[in-house]
Amino acid sequence: MFDTQAMFQLIESAVAKVMQEYAKPHREYMTINEVCEELKLSRWSVDKHIRENGLPHVKIEKRVLIERSALYDWLDQLNK
Repeated sequence: MFDTQAMFQLIESAVAKVMQEYAKPHREYMTINEVCEELKLSRWSVDKHIRENGLPHVKIEKRVLIERSALYDWLDQLNK
């Protein structure tokens, strides 16, 4: 009379569809100091890469933030 397996698959499919439509990728931003620690570079070097070499960043008031994925994409481009 009631097929629990079919009902489970229907619910699972519906949840997966909703997750695809509404889930937004998580963006992780780093401060310049965090970038310095991660890459083992000085603050001066990171500032220079922002000014002269196009290191992607976002400036919000006086804070400079760098998206982690954009940082690594930029580093990959340097190696090409």
